This record gives sequence, C-alpha cells and structure tokens, in this order.
Amino acid sequence: MSSFEIIDAKELSHVDLHQGIILDVRTALEHAEKHIALDHVHVPLDQLNPSDFMKHHGLDEGSCIYILCRSGKRALQAAEKFAAAGYLNVKIIKDGLIACEECGHEIRGYGVLTKTPHELKSPLSLERQIRITAGLFIVIGL
Repeated sequence: MSSFEIIDAKELSHVDLHQGIILDVRTALEHAEKHIALDHVHVPLDQLNPSDFMKHHGLDEGSCIYILCRSGKRALQAAEKFAAAGYLNVKIIKDGLIACEECGHEIRGYGVLTKTPHELKSPLSLERQIRITAGLFIVIGL
C-alpha cells in the first residue's frame, strides 16, 4: 500500500501553505518556462534529497508535501523518495502542471503569454532555440 495520496489540481486552491509546501520537481528549464503562481519550491527530481529538503525548509514529519511535475510521473517518483525516507504526509497533484492550467490556476514564466496572441507572439522557448541552433550546426557541418 502506498503512503501518499493523489489529489486533483483544484484542491490546491484550498491548501494551507502554513501546514505544508508545494514542491515542483521538474527540470530548471521547464520551471523557468512555465510554473504555478502559488508559493512553491522548485527542486529538480534528480537533485531531491527528502531529508535535506525537509530540514532546509524547517518541516517536520507531519508537514504535508504537495508534489507537482508536468504530468504526474516524476511527482510519483519524488513521492516514493519521500516515503522511503519515512515522510508519509505526501500528496501528488494528479496530472501536474497540465491539470493546474486546465483548472484555472495562474501560471507564470517566460513561456506564458501575458497578452493575447494578437498583441504579442509567444517567444521561442529556450529549449526550442537550442534545438534550432543544434540543427543549424548539423546542416552547416554537412
């Protein structure tokens, strides 16, 4: 039996962040491009150490951790890390940031339009710029 719960993104509106913390475990690039506007902490999954995280943020074993990623898969891996470390009050946000956007949570970041598409065209994401540059190097090299 798992020691964590899966909740809908809608429930984040009712979360008391004095009793817990929202943790985004996506990569730094993903987080910079788009993230939830609610108070949260960003630690990429590959850098997450549950014990260090809890100590650094002054949380005890009873504090609730709400884990968020893009779609929910990395959040599950992070929840398993917390469970293995003995932290049992862990909740995964079902379908992650995708669901947060769909249910109307404010999203921020450089990849998010703040004006209508007619007022401002969305800039290319950093990841897309890198892919285009790499493609150009390949073409030039040929």
